[in-house]
Amino acid sequence: RALMPGLIDTHVHLCWSGEAAPVETFFREREEPSRLASRAAENALTALECGITTVRDLGGLNEVTFPLRDAIEGGFIRGPRVVAAGAVITTPSGHCHFMGRHASNATEARAAAIAQIDAGADVLKVMATGGMHTPGVDPRAVQFDTLALATVAEVAHAAERRVTAHATMSAAVASAVEAGIESVQHGGALDVATARMMASAGTTLTPTLGTRPAIERHASDPRIPSYIVDKIRATQKEGRSG
Repeated sequence: RALMPGLIDTHVHLCWSGEAAPVETFFREREEPSRLASRAAENALTALECGITTVRDLGGLNEVTFPLRDAIEGGFIRGPRVVAAGAVITTPSGHCHFMGRHASNATEARAAAIAQIDAGADVLKVMATGGMHTPGVDPRAVQFDTLALATVAEVAHAAERRVTAHATMSAAVASAVEAGIESVQHGGALDVATARMMASAGTTLTPTLGTRPAIERHASDPRIPSYIVDKIRATQKEGRSG
């Protein structure tokens, strides 16, 4: 046996399954709130039993994630400490729009950030680019400009919260750094200049190294949605995107 400190997982979605089509499963379970709540509680307990004592949940439904966090903190159920973003800040048809607060410009981004802080978010998550798991969204496309990102960061910092950006291309990562966002999720095809920019600013990266290789290894599995496989193949020659 070994004794070690508890692990921290800085990017989870407790509302999602670990199956081949997590978004489709989320859509089904969202129609039955008790099932989605059970899914999140089960995922939290699994994390704890694996030695993870803190998770940062970077996207889910407020009405599921926040009560789960509070129930664990209150000792009513077992699970790791949950640092919860709840609903992400995204564009109306952008990445994870199905579990997000929507904004199309800096003014709307400010309103979305304030609303999410008021709802009880521990951290803000903003979708700077598209992503793999949302149908019809390009992970190589920028969703918010630097001004909108900076506005979200300003709201977060005023409330003594941190903010992180989903960014799967260097231009969006650079905008996040310029906006004063503390961390970046995925990173994608991160070029050397942008990496140096991050290092200089002290911006941290959560590379989510396990997700894309797993999809690439099992791309022929018919259970994986074709739109995800198509995005993987489209970006293989251009570098990796999360």
